[in-house]
Amino acid sequence: MKYPVKLYLVLLMVGCTSTIQHELPGEKISTRKAADFNEKSDVPKWVSKNKSLIESHLFVCETCFGHKVQVHINIDDNGYLKFSKIVRSTGQKELEKEALKAIKSSEPFDISYLCEEDKKVVQNIIFTFAPEKSI
Repeated sequence: MKYPVKLYLVLLMVGCTSTIQHELPGEKISTRKAADFNEKSDVPKWVSKNKSLIESHLFVCETCFGHKVQVHINIDDNGYLKFSKIVRSTGQKELEKEALKAIKSSEPFDISYLCEEDKKVVQNIIFTFAPEKSI
């Protein structure tokens, strides 16, 4: 049986300065949380909206609970996926597959209301999926 899960997002962006660095092949990516953005930024609103959207498409089996996967997505100017790839995982293949499927099912992502700076942030983002069993 598959269960809806809570989705945890970690917002990462290319070219940012931060004390915590994660590397992808040929890229430097640094951590920023939605709360790090000023009140004029629409990034936290975008993250929250799309977190809910992806969660509505994410269903995993019980063996996925307690595992974690990070998926780097890159979206174009129209909100469609250019690519998505697993960047870190605890090795649970079902969770990896379902996370990629949920992201693909959620496109196009609405970026029309974002300023250019915010678009750059959300067009290169890493979602962290860490399913927990709902009580």
